[in-house]
Amino acid sequence: MRHMRNRSGFFTFELIFVLSACMFLMPAAFACLKLLIPLTEFNEEIQDEIALCQLRHILIVSDSFRITPQEVHFIYHEEENVLRFVNNHLILSPGTQIILSDISGIVFSGSGEILVLKYSREGRETERVLVHV
Repeated sequence: MRHMRNRSGFFTFELIFVLSACMFLMPAAFACLKLLIPLTEFNEEIQDEIALCQLRHILIVSDSFRITPQEVHFIYHEEENVLRFVNNHLILSPGTQIILSDISGIVFSGSGEILVLKYSREGRETERVLVHV
């Protein structure tokens, strides 16, 4: 029969080794997490582009456009819809679907057969093409 070795300290050695490895890797992990923090901040420009993309999907399948500088009337799913500026928001009606929020002004223009939206927020003016009418 073989002699059974005394291995009572083996688990403790492994635990100490793992804890020391974690201790040495923590600064690197925190440095990586610190780089990711700015990515979690809210970016209004990205949110605007997503909202305008969703609006473009609605406008592409719509027809009978009437464009004024402050409103756009169109037919979507056989129902009259209005896109207008109300209380610093670009609203799609009927109902109240907020497309853009916290903007200081908008102007719709139909240059040729293209519907263009110009809006301003915090002193920055942005111009986006919405749809070919």
